[in-house]
Amino acid sequence: MAKEVKEFKELLKFIAVLASGVGSAMEDGKVSITDILKLLPALKLSKDAIDGIDKIPGELWEANEVDIAALREYFAAEFDIPDDELEATVERAWNAAISFLLLLRDFLGKK
Repeated sequence: MAKEVKEFKELLKFIAVLASGVGSAMEDGKVSITDILKLLPALKLSKDAIDGIDKIPGELWEANEVDIAALREYFAAEFDIPDDELEATVERAWNAAISFLLLLRDFLGKK
């Protein structure tokens, strides 16, 4: 990537792993104490995801088109839940959010 978006990638990874764990836990339609094990990978990532959260707006504001395309691909590759239809919906929402960010930057003068 041309511009470092490390903090945002860490947050995306956390969200993707958390969603995957929750999706796996809910796959059988009930939640049990053993489902906590499915959330441990996300818990391990939570500190890194939260520590640099204040840097994310700046990272996104400064990201160029190459960075944005890479972030779209990164999220699509990392985000994997058992419900393929919901996964596709979340990925469309993610792409819409990124498109909105680019539009907002254009209106506010960042190119």
